[in-house]
Amino acid sequence: MSRVLWTVWVLGAITKLSKEEGPDQASSPSCDPMGVCDGRFRSLKSIPSGLTAAVRSLDLSNNEITYIRNRDLRGCVNLKALKLVSNGINAIEKDSFISLQSLEHLDLSYNLLSNLSSSWFRPLSSLKFLNLLGNLYKSLGETPLFSQLTNLQILKVGSIDRFTELQEKDFAGLTFLEELEIDASNLQRYEPESLKSIQNITHLVLRMKQPVYLL
Repeated sequence: MSRVLWTVWVLGAITKLSKEEGPDQASSPSCDPMGVCDGRFRSLKSIPSGLTAAVRSLDLSNNEITYIRNRDLRGCVNLKALKLVSNGINAIEKDSFISLQSLEHLDLSYNLLSNLSSSWFRPLSSLKFLNLLGNLYKSLGETPLFSQLTNLQILKVGSIDRFTELQEKDFAGLTFLEELEIDASNLQRYEPESLKSIQNITHLVLRMKQPVYLL
């Protein structure tokens, strides 16, 4: 009788492990010895737990992540590149990027962000590349969004149909910006000289139906 009970217990334990551990292992990002981690197309619902300072590059694009919590990336103090393209992200907690002072590349394009907050970007003093294309926001907010990103070199903003407004303060503080891409195909309001604050730009991509707004 005891042998039968032992067999049943072992089978139950294996079943539990296959349900609880198997999916986590299968969906966890794969990382190489250099700290480059690939977690694309894993059906992830959230940023995986347990990320450490060993991670240098993290690509979680094409998953089902909808929310970034302020604890998700706390351990990634040496992270240089973060890609979260095409997930469905609709909210980011205030201090989600507070540990990412070394981050140079951030791609949040093609998500569902309807409002942007300067608090997200305030800790990112090393950021050089930022892509916010293809989200749901109509403008870049009421206060200068990028004023703390003094090392930013490449910026991509706007969307085909949602982005409707460019304001004079939108690009304030971007002293070293070299490349700017704006998708403003549905632009309805343009404040005069909204692009004047960008002094050193060498490459501009501007998608507009009526470029007369710039005159």
